[in-house]
Amino acid sequence: MPTDIIILAVIAIVLGVKLFSLFGQKRDMKRKKFESQGCGGCGANPTAPLKSNIKEVELKLEKTTDPLVRIKLLCPSFEMEKFLKESKNLYRTILKLYAEGNTQELSELINIEMMQKFAYKITQREDAELSCKINVLKIKDAVVSNVSFENETLAKLQITFSSETIHYITDKKNRLRSGNKTRVDKRKDIWTFSSDLRTAPPTWKLVAVNQLF
Repeated sequence: MPTDIIILAVIAIVLGVKLFSLFGQKRDMKRKKFESQGCGGCGANPTAPLKSNIKEVELKLEKTTDPLVRIKLLCPSFEMEKFLKESKNLYRTILKLYAEGNTQELSELINIEMMQKFAYKITQREDAELSCKINVLKIKDAVVSNVSFENETLAKLQITFSSETIHYITDKKNRLRSGNKTRVDKRKDIWTFSSDLRTAPPTWKLVAVNQLF
């Protein structure tokens, strides 16, 4: 009886080794077939399409002189209509923060040079104990007036905003010092936004204005 058990055990081991060997060969064959076809099943190196696309974009960048086309090549997800909508929100938000003297949140939306200019104006108001009120009633239009590149990837978009606002300054006793609390002024502000398109997603910041309140 023990001899029979030993024989059966040996047979089971031999069969197991053979099955394992056959399974391993099939797995290797499938792996080799997959590697030869590539990830897309087109018989090419899986990294080849990516390298090819990068090279194609680089060639197009070398040839194009249109800055808008360049932006689209560097940032395929960029949509001008969406950007203009967002720029209107930035216009309202930045003016609101400027009027409030909120330099902390302003610093997240404008570059260092602009921050210095805004901070100087805010400090002047605070030293004189003045308060600024800016109410943007309506942004009638936001039009792209210029598109340029400062270097290979740093894009600049100049936007002209046509708005209707109420703006005035009061002292600590709430006496009117300048502007008008009820008069609606028609303004035309030219703001320039910039972004390094190497970042993902790109962050646009205010880098220049033609005038401040």
